[in-house]
Amino acid sequence: MKRFFSSLNILSAIACFIIGTVLTLELGFVVSEENRLLFQLIHRYLLVYFAVDLCLRFLFMPHRKQVFIRRFMDFVIVLPFLPMIVPKLGMLDSYLVIQGVLLTVLVGRLSHINVLFKHLHFNPAQIFLLGFVLAIFVGALLLSLPIAHKTQTVPTFLDALFIATSAVCVTGLATLDIGSYYSGFGQLVILILIQLGGLGIMTFYVLLTLMLNKKLSHNETREIQESFMSSGSHETGGIIRQIVTFTLGFELLGALLLYIFWQNKFASPLETLYYAVFHSISAYCNAGFSLFSDSLGRFATHSPTLLIISALIILGGIGFPVMLSLFHHDYDRFGFSRFRLQTKLPILVSAVLIVIGLLVILLGEYATGLAGYSLSEKIMLSLFHSVSARTAGFSAMDISVFGPATLWIVMLLMFIGASPGSTGGGIKTSTFGVLMVALWETMNGRQRIELFGRTISTANVFKAISIIVVSALVIMVFFYILLVTEAADFMGTYFETISAFGTVGLSLGMTPFLSEFGKIAVIGLMFVGRVGPLTVAFALSRRKSKPNYKFPEERILLG
Repeated sequence: MKRFFSSLNILSAIACFIIGTVLTLELGFVVSEENRLLFQLIHRYLLVYFAVDLCLRFLFMPHRKQVFIRRFMDFVIVLPFLPMIVPKLGMLDSYLVIQGVLLTVLVGRLSHINVLFKHLHFNPAQIFLLGFVLAIFVGALLLSLPIAHKTQTVPTFLDALFIATSAVCVTGLATLDIGSYYSGFGQLVILILIQLGGLGIMTFYVLLTLMLNKKLSHNETREIQESFMSSGSHETGGIIRQIVTFTLGFELLGALLLYIFWQNKFASPLETLYYAVFHSISAYCNAGFSLFSDSLGRFATHSPTLLIISALIILGGIGFPVMLSLFHHDYDRFGFSRFRLQTKLPILVSAVLIVIGLLVILLGEYATGLAGYSLSEKIMLSLFHSVSARTAGFSAMDISVFGPATLWIVMLLMFIGASPGSTGGGIKTSTFGVLMVALWETMNGRQRIELFGRTISTANVFKAISIIVVSALVIMVFFYILLVTEAADFMGTYFETISAFGTVGLSLGMTPFLSEFGKIAVIGLMFVGRVGPLTVAFALSRRKSKPNYKFPEERILLG
């Protein structure tokens, strides 16, 4: 009997997917009369299916009262059938009522989708990828709804898919001006996608599971404990709650500060609050989306705005493991020297990269790109763009005026990106740091890789090399595709490729003019850049059985 109900739940999940797809197509797109008749027929079949499903559950459930308790939302299914008994209730058989009934049933049976996933035996890495794909697809459908637009020119579905991918992957590249094209509803959808992508699908998955008092599977628990470096499911739950608390707290603080400094810059206090909240979340999640057509160009000489946005970017990009370590450390007993290497390395690399970026931009563009600004403004703009180039993608000036040498360093910063477990992308600061330390130790003839009194394992070094090599290969492939499909210059195309892979969002002006093939390529690149290196790291960190033999060693001439 248990298998029977499991089969019913799987079929129910498939029917829910059909409902969601049909309703989205009906509400989001202009449907021809022929297709509308087809959808009406599908509605009838779905109503009959759910009526039969409900009857089977009622007949075979050991405790029939549970059907009324667990499936109380399903009983709206009887409404369209009432006119067969009472003709005066003919309005209950209308197209709109049937849509509402199916939507109610869909909401009531969302838990069956999890049963389908378990039946398909997805591992946590696959659920992670599937979660991103599903969020992107749903976001694209919502952005295609008429209510999401405030202009007569309706963006294509490919543009909606591009924006949704950029939001979930916290990239910030956009083929159109979201402040001009999308209504408040559309902007809210983008903001939710940014928050979802910034915290990570896995974080929301665990949080939702804990809120529903559900239990994680053994494989899910193991993978999540490795991701958050926790020792048990209870500790994992505490870490997730702290991550969400930190995120909402910093975003709220950032929005409050922006609201204070943006007084009298907008039409009303409510509008000021809206802009402050949107840009605070976008900055902390390292998304780089702005409701202003010039990004943050209007605040190029407003130091408080640039400092607040920079601080949010750094806090979001430093990584949740580092943030938790800083928060829980006993400074009175141990001081800063007793931090773990996992905390020290990202902080060190991030600080060095920010300083290098600041100096390169300031010195390289002092008399060219930054000409016309005062010395303090030049320093502030250099600092802001050094921070933003890592993964955020905000710009306070037209970076296309930067020289090739400056743009090259900016691309290196975009490639390295933020820290592990953060809202940002790139190969991550710890990966770059481990590689640099390994290179230095190798050049000095040392066999062990040591830093801050700790030895870095060979497995970590191999993993860092693998991530960088795979990332470089991905960039090479997509760079070649864009060179073939787009009519842009070499530097602009390469910059766009690095920006999309690093989920940065900076552009030299190429994004709005991408061809359809170019948009699809960048969509794929943003997705791979957001989940690719992480997925590779998961695959490389899985424990595999070791053979009880060893082949003879042989030296190979290298270099």
